Amino acid sequence: MNDFTPNNKILYVDDEVNLLSSFRSLMRKEDFETFLLQDSTLIEEMLEKSGPFAIVLSDQRMPGLTGVELLETVANTHPETLKILVTGYSDYDEMVHAINNGGISHYIAKPWKDEELKNILRTMYDRYNLTTENKYLISELESKNNKLKELLDGTILESTHLLVDVLSYINPHAASQTDRIKSIGLPILEKIADLSHQEKWEISIAFDLFNLGIAVMPTWVQLALNKEGLSAASRFSICNDHHLLAAQLLERIPGFEGAAKIIQLSRKNFNGTGSPENVKISGKDLPLGARFLKIFVDMDKLSSPHFKDIEILKSMADQTAKYDIELLNLVIESFTDVIELKTKELIVYSQDLMPGMLILQTIQTTSGIKLVNPNTVLTKTSLMAIRSWEKLEGVQEPIKVEIQIDPSK
Repeated sequence: MNDFTPNNKILYVDDEVNLLSSFRSLMRKEDFETFLLQDSTLIEEMLEKSGPFAIVLSDQRMPGLTGVELLETVANTHPETLKILVTGYSDYDEMVHAINNGGISHYIAKPWKDEELKNILRTMYDRYNLTTENKYLISELESKNNKLKELLDGTILESTHLLVDVLSYINPHAASQTDRIKSIGLPILEKIADLSHQEKWEISIAFDLFNLGIAVMPTWVQLALNKEGLSAASRFSICNDHHLLAAQLLERIPGFEGAAKIIQLSRKNFNGTGSPENVKISGKDLPLGARFLKIFVDMDKLSSPHFKDIEILKSMADQTAKYDIELLNLVIESFTDVIELKTKELIVYSQDLMPGMLILQTIQTTSGIKLVNPNTVLTKTSLMAIRSWEKLEGVQEPIKVEIQIDPSK
């Protein structure tokens, strides 16, 4: 529905009373709301009281402000208003100055011809309202698009949290790897200035959900992965392409298509080899997020107590077939500026649990119902479940957790 209301206000400024009266009479049968002003020095008061006007006409030679000065005043506060200078032929130089400097839309010579003046005003009225209606419609469209984007972004964000929660319940090791990569990747991502909001958004979702395929592995695979960790996945051929399962799960969900593409191609080497083999793509044609994710996942897989982070990245820098070396060097450069967070173990009670804590022991009810597995990052959803069971029958306490601390503070 278009709620735009045309502006039909016209102001004529002239110190000659008879011309003001003639103008009012001329406009009587036109679809304009006519305003008259005899004292040019009151223009600002008139604009504030009765504006904005679609059109302002002003005589050039008047006491107080000249027409050029008056129309420049109008332009300063109402640049969209169309401005007409009413002038005699002897004022040609002033008229040229007004057009060049005052944003004058048109000029009319005295004495005007009634039909010619009415035709000019009708044309300028249509022009003004067409322009302002277009601006209104664009503004309304942007507003509706922003509201839709907020709704979709909120829905996508909540859906992402839900899927992350599912993964943390089913496989805490996969969830922990996801958290490690996010803690490294997201701060670096924020430091890259030339990435669009959309790119950052899609990459951050891919960071959250690249391990989602593990959640649909058979139960016997889940038992092994939960017991031995993600390294056990290499023993099961079914796990080789779990990233493709994640991509297939996500690509049909509105809003997740970009993240699904990133995850699908995150095992591709820079030279085009790697999974999926039937997709022929390489080099810079690979999505930026896929090249990022490959670097961070491989870095995490190679990590050990004695071989970590920046050392691993530097060891990867000569593998031109596998990685985008330009991007890898950017990650190395950015990585040195990212604060490394330390961890600290705490013994807490249920009431002190907070999202983001790493749970180091099984959380269970007083009757022995298991609520959260060890090595699981606590989420809002899992915390809500704990609170519900706590009201029903209580939770075994105290609980050992791990939190991150910033060494710079």
